[in-house]
Amino acid sequence: MTDKIKGHFIHLMTSKYSHYLASKLYYFAPRDDQKAFLRSEVADQMQKLIMHAYASEVIEYIYC
Repeated sequence: MTDKIKGHFIHLMTSKYSHYLASKLYYFAPRDDQKAFLRSEVADQMQKLIMHAYASEVIEYIYC
């Protein structure tokens, strides 16, 4: 599942309606290594994404 969106997760997080999809993608990721991969993609651009209106909701969901 996460193999198909490699490189697109950040775009999903920052779009108006697809940030809901990004949250559910993280929630329903079947394996822990897939969740770790998604967290690593976010960690690379954390400073930029934390100030974004939609991406900050996904970051809150992932880390809280």
